[in-house]
Amino acid sequence: MRESACECERSNDVQLGPVMALLGGPVVADAIADDGNAIATLARESNDDRTLSEKIILRVLGRPARTEEVDAALAFGRQQIEDHQALTAQLGAEEGAWAAARVAAEVKRDEAMLAATSALKAYEPEAAAKEKAAAEAREKGVQAAETALKAQDAALAAGLDAWAHPLAAAAPVWHPARVIKAAGGAPTVLAVQPDNSIVVSGPPANGDYALDIEPSVGRITGLVLEAMKDDTLPSGGPGRAPNGNFVLNHISASWVSLVDPAQKGSLEFSGARASFTQEGFDPAAALNGQDPNKGWAIANAPATRHSAAFALKAPLEQPQGVRLTVLLQFRFPDNQHQLGRFRLWVTTAADPLGPGLPEAVQEALATVPPQRTPEQRAALLAEAAALDPMRGGLVQALSAARAPVPLDARLAELRGALTVASQPVPVPPKIQRLRQDVAESVRQMSDRRLTSAQDLVWALINSPEFLFNH
Repeated sequence: MRESACECERSNDVQLGPVMALLGGPVVADAIADDGNAIATLARESNDDRTLSEKIILRVLGRPARTEEVDAALAFGRQQIEDHQALTAQLGAEEGAWAAARVAAEVKRDEAMLAATSALKAYEPEAAAKEKAAAEAREKGVQAAETALKAQDAALAAGLDAWAHPLAAAAPVWHPARVIKAAGGAPTVLAVQPDNSIVVSGPPANGDYALDIEPSVGRITGLVLEAMKDDTLPSGGPGRAPNGNFVLNHISASWVSLVDPAQKGSLEFSGARASFTQEGFDPAAALNGQDPNKGWAIANAPATRHSAAFALKAPLEQPQGVRLTVLLQFRFPDNQHQLGRFRLWVTTAADPLGPGLPEAVQEALATVPPQRTPEQRAALLAEAAALDPMRGGLVQALSAARAPVPLDARLAELRGALTVASQPVPVPPKIQRLRQDVAESVRQMSDRRLTSAQDLVWALINSPEFLFNH
């Protein structure tokens, strides 16, 4: 049988143009779909195949048809019928030959399904008992981890004043920056928390975190990125990788004045330093951002809060207020190393890369213990918790305890075997192909005269006489 009409049109656009004009419209591609097409009209109005062939040859070649040309066209039409019959017979023979094999295959499939179902049902009571025991053990583990974490928090609160005393002379202040907007590309979701930190959810995926922030100060010498522990993250975070790590590949920022939007620009950084740096993953690499395998990371770090400071080449002076847009890019090849919880700060320190403390903590430290307000004690306690490695370890333990109970390996194996056994007996590729061919042939033979007319036009527009004249 002939090629499909659409394939013909795509491969012979140059030759089709003149024929479309001769026949008063699209010749091949729309012949079946459009009853108003010239070929379809000729096929419908002609009394017999010979008359139809004569009309087509006259319209395409611009001259009366010769007898031998019409005879050839009619012979081709008869050949189409014979080809259809042969194709149908071939499919019937193949279907018949496959029938016995199919019955045997289906019997074998039924036997495999029965065996797989029996094995699964036999194991399910044991699997259920194991699952129940594992769930109970998990719940006890979670309760024990939560109790240990609460006990450590109580111990930190009891010794808070003694812990805070050595920090009274600590250095650069981190000033808060109110988050106006936080967005990550789908499927990543960034949720702003009351403390201006960001919690990330959705399936782990590389992308950009874009944050609009408004610092509380009008002079900025550097940005600080705080990576925060969180017991809802893998291994307690702060990253989304299974070990709690992340790789910040690039950081960039721009600014715009709050009182005069015409005043704006990009922030230029001169250097970076972190509280902890994984070997080969210095935060300075995030200022370049050219290599997805480089950036700031903290694998094997103590289980505490970590931060990276990025110094500006020149201070940004905007006493009446400024909005910063900070872009954090994550491109590590495994598609898992993104931050899971973090917070942005700014600093006004002459040395923005030095170790610093949040503004609220500095204010609390500057107040004698008896006069500290509940809010100041809360700020100190949060700082103590963030910097306490024992508490960080307990956060990791709680995160591990909350991990879902893994599916029983044997149960998964038996379910998989049943799924495989349940697959339908596949139809041989040759029969699939023949079924498609016969279906197409039936479609064409449903209007055999139109199909013959289309094939005749196709043959004529590829004839030397037509190509020579057009």
